Amino acid sequence: MRRISGRDLAEALGGVIDALSWERLDISATPYRGDLLFRSASQRMFLLQCVMGKGPLPFPVLRDLRVMPPGPGQAGAPPLAVLVTSHALDDRIWAAFASAGILVIHCPPGEPPGATGLRVLAILQNLEKAATGTASTEDIDGVVGCLTPLRTAGVIADAASALRQLGGYRHAVRLYSMSLGDLFHRLGGDDPSVLELRSQFADVLFWDGRRDDAERELQVVHQRRCLILGQGHPDTLVTLSKLQALDRSRNQA
Repeated sequence: MRRISGRDLAEALGGVIDALSWERLDISATPYRGDLLFRSASQRMFLLQCVMGKGPLPFPVLRDLRVMPPGPGQAGAPPLAVLVTSHALDDRIWAAFASAGILVIHCPPGEPPGATGLRVLAILQNLEKAATGTASTEDIDGVVGCLTPLRTAGVIADAASALRQLGGYRHAVRLYSMSLGDLFHRLGGDDPSVLELRSQFADVLFWDGRRDDAERELQVVHQRRCLILGQGHPDTLVTLSKLQALDRSRNQA
């Protein structure tokens, strides 16, 4: 687990933001192994929108930003971004962060710094267990409970997304299953965050050995993205590429 500095974050986001403005924020540390932190275009765009005041979470309320290295067997995967904020979050915001692959820890106004620190420590310890395959169901439920006192579908989805990035596929499958149905009804099946989370769910189903279930999820996501975004949209093409890869893996089996 490492922290990153405001100046390094500005550089990681593409140099678009004046680095001096980041110095006023309570973020300090070193870059992650000299690499760009946010290699995912969706993460960079999401954070840039927040910084420019066009996203769901204004960055001046940011308390801390850290990164966790990918788990074993995740070579080449980007590190997990862990963001601590006191901003009030609803399920739409939680789902948006989950779909961008950013784990959020909510710090309620007035919570003593020591209490926040203990919660963060418990979360990181249990995530490290998940990355090494030693986490129990109770450990994972502890992660969800420590993110925020409110155990909503968006919170559960955010934990699932983090576990997916760290290689905790079995636990991620359970949490995606718990959250996606509720998010579907709350935000709508065509909400971009819901569709991205379903795509992530398909990934962990495949890695957990449930290829047919993964294919069914991807087929639904591809169909909806074709109708909403068009066949040539990058997100639609990514989904199509995943379906083709599944088909190739079946033929090679």
